[in-house]
Amino acid sequence: MNGPSAPIPPQNEVEPEKAGRASLHIRIERHFWKRVLAGFLVLLPLIITAWILIFAFHQINGLFGGLSAALIRITPLDESVPRIASIIAGVISVLFGLALLYFFGMLMTVRIGRMAVDVKVAVLSHIPVVKNIYGVAKQATDSLTTPVGQEVSRVVLVEWPRPGLFALGFTAGRSHSDNPDSPALVVVYIPTVPNPTSGNLALVRQEEVYTTDMSMEEAMKMVFSGGIIVPETLMLHETADLSSLPSGNRQHRRPE
Repeated sequence: MNGPSAPIPPQNEVEPEKAGRASLHIRIERHFWKRVLAGFLVLLPLIITAWILIFAFHQINGLFGGLSAALIRITPLDESVPRIASIIAGVISVLFGLALLYFFGMLMTVRIGRMAVDVKVAVLSHIPVVKNIYGVAKQATDSLTTPVGQEVSRVVLVEWPRPGLFALGFTAGRSHSDNPDSPALVVVYIPTVPNPTSGNLALVRQEEVYTTDMSMEEAMKMVFSGGIIVPETLMLHETADLSSLPSGNRQHRRPE
């Protein structure tokens, strides 16, 4: 015969203990990954900024590195302190790059410079493949160089893709009808998460556009983070006051 078996605790006493351990493990894991994600989002702008600056420095140094090194060779620094000489050569390359950009900027203030830019646009706009890439790049730079007084984008909400669901959008303009009884249409750009360079363009009745108190910076953070970073409060106004938006060159007509 077998010896006496150890007493088995009731099942209702074992399961709560295991469930408690599993719950604690899940909480610790969630806490850990939540903090990791928060730290990544905090450092991401710094990482991107540093990467862009380093990339730009290497490109400029590649263009003017030879000239900077030649200038350093005629000084006693090249042999006495070569490490400092290399740093000075990099600084000289950056100064050459800034001088070149300043030259092109000044060139745009005179007539011949503007004519050269027009010729460049005309040539590149007729080259297959190149015209598509150049067009997108030019639109991006034009949006960055828009004067502050001409900034018209506002953060709004529209019911998209169906009534009852709200999508974040940016106003780009409005269009009037030649019929005074027809409502004005607001041009709303609805960005794609997390890449706002692509999205949908919608023409929405003005009374169906909901303005918010969200700034452009808060809206872009919300888009880039996929909704992880959201404002603590959000004021929503049912009817948008978009009278300050620029009107399009053409007027829309009602179908007959």
